[in-house]
Amino acid sequence: MIAPLAPRHIFLHKRVGYLEFVVRDEPDNPRFVARLAEAYAYYPKRKAEARALLEDLAERGLMPDAFAYATLAQVRYDLGDRPGAREAIASCKKLDARKRLCSLTPQHLMPARALADETAAR
Repeated sequence: MIAPLAPRHIFLHKRVGYLEFVVRDEPDNPRFVARLAEAYAYYPKRKAEARALLEDLAERGLMPDAFAYATLAQVRYDLGDRPGAREAIASCKKLDARKRLCSLTPQHLMPARALADETAAR
């Protein structure tokens, strides 16, 4: 199965400069900040920046959509925060209108199923 998020990530990571410009112009726009964080998440050295942007949005209750929560889950998982990743996946599922984003296994998104398996193994 082809991951539905893969084309989105490919598009976003190639637009980092543009997204940085847009966020400098509109720093209070959660949708632009979340898209920049998604783009940063593509690069291993920028995952911490992605997490900082998304954690700020989450703390302020400004996460714009399920994609933002899916990205937060991924960066938390990649940076070793398994409980935080599970929490973000749960929030993602609440916003996932198509009920597919937070349950499939795209290449760049740690699957919700793996988190459940990891929890069950404890």
